[in-house]
Amino acid sequence: MPDEIATTREQVCAVPFRLRSSRPEFCLVAINGDSRWDFPRGNVLLGESSHTTALRRALEVAGLECEMEVASPLDQFAASTTDAAEVVTAFLIRVENESLGWPGSNGHRRRWCFAEEARVRIRRKPVRRLVDLAVRYLET
Repeated sequence: MPDEIATTREQVCAVPFRLRSSRPEFCLVAINGDSRWDFPRGNVLLGESSHTTALRRALEVAGLECEMEVASPLDQFAASTTDAAEVVTAFLIRVENESLGWPGSNGHRRRWCFAEEARVRIRRKPVRRLVDLAVRYLET
């Protein structure tokens, strides 16, 4: 039986990072051979917390074992330009370990990049904004 989705109106986005030379480096993913780069995200499953969803999606989509950096959301934004009712809640998560067996199945790709490159690779403004918010948070 497939996992039940709590609501199609709630998605969670993981913003995975690690520190390299005291600078945050972000993990972007491209799904199913798509050329667009994004952060791992997905629907909240029935009975699952938003925090758990963020950690689960980072593992499933990018092969990253992570821990929550901060309990409060980094930001919220509309899931698409055509459906403002579906909201994505983003969480900043620190990468603890990368699965060696990666790349993932179904043509998933991941790319580590510093903030400057991440801003260029991410097309959607609300997702690009997550990079700036994460950098600001990590500088404090």
